[in-house]
Amino acid sequence: MGPSGSGKTTLLNVLAGQLAASPRLHLSGLLEFNGKPSSRNTYKFAYVRQEDLFFSQLTVRE
Repeated sequence: MGPSGSGKTTLLNVLAGQLAASPRLHLSGLLEFNGKPSSRNTYKFAYVRQEDLFFSQLTVRE
């Protein structure tokens, strides 16, 4: 958690692969799932955005 504009959403977008890391951002460290080492190539990351991305003028079928 952090204040508005501190980069929380940007970090999530970088981790999810939806945004390329800038030259000023360096991610490092050990990634573990359930105590077992993992690499960025083997994990899946997803999150649900607060704001929807749907078009209100479209029907469900469209």
